[in-house]
Order: sequence, then structure tokens, then C-alpha cells
Amino acid sequence: MSVFNSCRPFLIDKQRSYSLAEVGSIATHIQQQLILHGIKEHQSVAIAPSLSFKSICVLIACLLRGNRVFIVSHRESIFRTRAWLAKLGCYHFLTDDKNLDFSAQGAIPKRIPPYGQTIFCTSGSTSNPKAVLHSISAHEASAQAVCNHLKLYRARWLLNLPLFHVGGFSIIIRALKSESALVLDEQWQLTTHASLVPTQLNKQLNSTAGLRALRNTHIILGGATINPMLIQRAHEKGVTVTCSYGSTETASQVAVGHNNKLRALPHAHFRISENGELLLKAKSLAKGYLDSRGLGEVTDEDGWYATGDRAILSHQELRILGRCDNMMISGGENIYPEEIELALMSYTGLFEAVVIPINDTHFGQRPVAIIKMHGAIDEKKLIKHLSSLLARYKIPDRFIAWPTDLPNSFKISRPQFCAWYRSLGLPNVSQ
Repeated sequence: MSVFNSCRPFLIDKQRSYSLAEVGSIATHIQQQLILHGIKEHQSVAIAPSLSFKSICVLIACLLRGNRVFIVSHRESIFRTRAWLAKLGCYHFLTDDKNLDFSAQGAIPKRIPPYGQTIFCTSGSTSNPKAVLHSISAHEASAQAVCNHLKLYRARWLLNLPLFHVGGFSIIIRALKSESALVLDEQWQLTTHASLVPTQLNKQLNSTAGLRALRNTHIILGGATINPMLIQRAHEKGVTVTCSYGSTETASQVAVGHNNKLRALPHAHFRISENGELLLKAKSLAKGYLDSRGLGEVTDEDGWYATGDRAILSHQELRILGRCDNMMISGGENIYPEEIELALMSYTGLFEAVVIPINDTHFGQRPVAIIKMHGAIDEKKLIKHLSSLLARYKIPDRFIAWPTDLPNSFKISRPQFCAWYRSLGLPNVSQ
């Protein structure tokens, strides 16, 4: 991890640039203020960070103190979050930074100690939230592998993923590892690297200004199923894209590559189970799942972590097919929504799609597509397009316009779309 006495830029917002030494000394001063708030060294503390200078300073201050840091979403109900934290033994919640002084500076710290811990909340695709506990050394192992692969040194990384997701937090650790700078406030003109999810990349490609920004930036794409057509479109427009695969449990990336052809980073090893599920081992793997009873295992007795993802591994080349628990059974046939979504995303003018299972009296379950596209939905044209790519039983029964009343999220929540669809009260097509 970088020492904090560097005068190189570490954090750049619209107001000014802060060196790593400045950020470190401000964080040292904040540590003293945390003591006044009753937060002792090594204690559990929760923060709900935004993408701001102040939030990053508070986060680094907690890491420097060796705290167990719960990094939670500022979008959730504060009452629900507090109740969840209390069950896990965390009673200090820094809900804002209004009572902290960021103008004074303390001594420049040396390094973030290795005994600190982070906890991220993950719900996977359908299950109840889990508290994933990581050591600082796990984050460092992930960051080192990514920095080595990208030959990352003194870069400028756009920080535009939420810090309460491990993908956003990992950018901070990479910057510390590689003497790089964090760029805030969507200042693409200053950026050399950026982490995006597919919906973000698609949105940028559809904008003239966004495309101009992308052409000067190395894009690291992940966080969801990646459509090869999206990558091809980006490459045709002169955008450099590296695809990645990882999870909260692996402290971000464990595999990178082009399109959906990935290879393990040096700190990770893969194998495929008998039922086609990806299993992995990695130096960046979480220490466990924290609950009111203590710390539960993330691996089996042989040390393998079951990812919940279907995959193919051939000649060390990994292809992710989709989530195991997303599969629906329709008339005895297995249907994977990711396959349908990829086919939909290849339709001109369609730029977002999620496929959900709907209970059906005749077939058990049937797929329904919720789509966002330019212009009105033409079901006949969509069905014709899909017929050339999919078996007939995989073609959705309905195509519904994307809802405007759901909160924006950088990652799709399939259960949320299922609940929204049920609220519409539509009858089954086969009825």
C-alpha cells in the first residue's frame, strides 16, 4: 500500500486536487475527532459514504484506525440499517460528516494497518442480505492483481461506482497501490481508467459527449452479464474495453479478458462443479459471513467458494453463462433469462432488458421481458428478431416498457422487477 507522504495528486474534485499526504493528514485529524464521538480503535463503525472528498477522508480515517468498517448504502432506510447493524454488534453510525472538521490537518500517517476489516452487504440475486467480512490484506491482494494486469501506475481512475459496493471501494485501494489519483464529479476529461457496468457503458455509447469521453479512457467492464454485441459496438467506436468477473465475496475482480472469454488473475484458481457451477479459490476471498451468531464460512471443507454462477472452463478460458438461481422451468424446459437478455440487447434501438419468470397455469413458468428502447415497442419485430436466435419456447410471452417509478440502480435487481410486474395485475398470456 502506498505511503501517505506522497505529494502526487490522490483525489481530484471540481474544486481542487488533494495530494495523498493532504488526504492522509486530514484523515489523521478526523481520527482524533472519532475518539470524541466515542469510537475507539478496532471498534465496529458504520459509514454510508457518497462519492465525495469528505466521505473518502472519513473512510480512510476509519481504515487507519484499524476499525471494523461497515460500508452501507445511503439509499436505504436509516432505521432499517441501524436495526441491521445492531444485530451485528455495530452501534456507531456516521450518518453524515457535518460534525467533523476537514480544515485542520494532523500528522501524515504511514500506511493503512493490515488488521482492519471491511463489511459489505450483499444479497446476491435473490437471497436475504449477507454481511461479507473482508480483511485489508484481501483487498490488497485483489488490487495488486488488477494493477499488475493493467500495468497500472500513476493513472487517473474515475470514481463513479458506489463506495458501498466492493467494486467502488476497490478503486480506492487500487489507487493507493499504484500511486494513482481518484477523479470525482464525472470529470472524464481527466480520466485514464474507469470501471463501468454494462448499462453505464451502453448509456455512454448512446451519447455524443459520452462517446468522446470513452475514447480517451480504458474501460473495465463488469458487475453483470456482458453482451458481446455491446463490446463489439464499443470496439467499433474506438473504445478500449477489458471485461471482468468478480463478486463481493472475492473483493472485486478475479478474472479478466475480452468479450465473455476470461482468464483467472494470478491470485485466483477456478474449477467447475458437477452441476456446472463455478467454484473458486482466491487470496482475496472473504473471511466469512457475519451474523448475530458469529462468522460463518464462505467456502466448503476443501476451501472452494461456490459462486452461484453457471460457467464453462476450457483450456483455462472461462465463460460465465448466468446465475444458477435465475433458471426457470417452462413446460419441463430449462430457460436462463441471461440468454434471452443477450439476444434482446442485439436488437437495434433496444438498450436495456431484464427477463423475469412469471407463474403460468399451463407451463409452470414463462419469461416476460421488460425493456427500454428508443420509440414504441413493436412486438412482431422483436419476436421475429428473437426467432432467429432462440428456441421458440424461450421467446418471452410479453414485452413490457421499462418502469419509470423504480429507483435508478447501477445494477439490475431481478426480484424488484418481479414485484413491480406482479403489482400490474396482468393475467397470464395462456389464460
